Amino acid sequence: MKDFEMERLAIVVATKDRPVEFERFLKSLKSQRYKDFTLIVVESGGRFAEGILKREASDISYEYLYSEISSSTYQRNLGIERARGKYEFIAFMDDDIVLYDDSIEIFFKIEKNYPDVAGFSFNMVNHPSMFMEKWKRSYLINRFGLYSPEPGDIAPSGFQSMILLPQKPLYTKWLPSTCTFWRSFVFNFFKFDEWFSGYGYLEDVDFSYTVYKNGYKLMVIPDCKYEHLPGQSGRGNGFEFGKREVFNRLYFVKKHPELSIYKAYFGLIVRTLISFVDFIKSRRKYDLMRAFGNIYGILMSR
Repeated sequence: MKDFEMERLAIVVATKDRPVEFERFLKSLKSQRYKDFTLIVVESGGRFAEGILKREASDISYEYLYSEISSSTYQRNLGIERARGKYEFIAFMDDDIVLYDDSIEIFFKIEKNYPDVAGFSFNMVNHPSMFMEKWKRSYLINRFGLYSPEPGDIAPSGFQSMILLPQKPLYTKWLPSTCTFWRSFVFNFFKFDEWFSGYGYLEDVDFSYTVYKNGYKLMVIPDCKYEHLPGQSGRGNGFEFGKREVFNRLYFVKKHPELSIYKAYFGLIVRTLISFVDFIKSRRKYDLMRAFGNIYGILMSR
């Protein structure tokens, strides 16, 4: 006999210095038809979210935690520790998304049909245009194991293929942390790798792929929809993000020995060329500096 009945859902949001995005997210969360959840906000930086919660969230259940360490992985792990053992599902949402008002309601109607699935992702309906996507799916790129034509796959190079507007429930090898729901037993065995510090980048691929490799199923549900509206902060300047792309990718590949470090380097060279092509098309300084950051990362990692 259970000593207590677990609550249904905890939603963990890690945030830092994005009051406009957080308030917009909170508004969309409050508009959900499904109301049986607790929001766990883990904030670093300025205490903007704390003030917004006090002002705007009196009609929902929430907990507020402050982190002296500004890191998406560390902050999510704090949220996990607060929620673990108390809820059936633990969800992660970015502070710059907007949920459709029936998304969580639809999720709980669908998830019971897939009791063997450990992790679910909602469907991002405003995925940015990816003009290189057809090229990434070309025969030679696939033949060399740099990229997979299958959505939600992980290629031998360690590069993940995007999940673009699936029309039916889709089994995958990784899930983006932008809006994911996990059965809480997962966190008895796994947590986010805090090597991925600060903004993170690939921490969600690493976490979800690790869960997948250990025999658990992952799925994207197309009827549960949201929009991702990235704020100005996050990735930082192009050069720093370009370096992070390289260092984090190589760390991920080395951590998972079934992947190929040689193909990872080849893929990173291709990524650098794409950054230069992006610059030629856009003339944005960010894209050029991203390419230089890629080059620096490749040279410094040898």
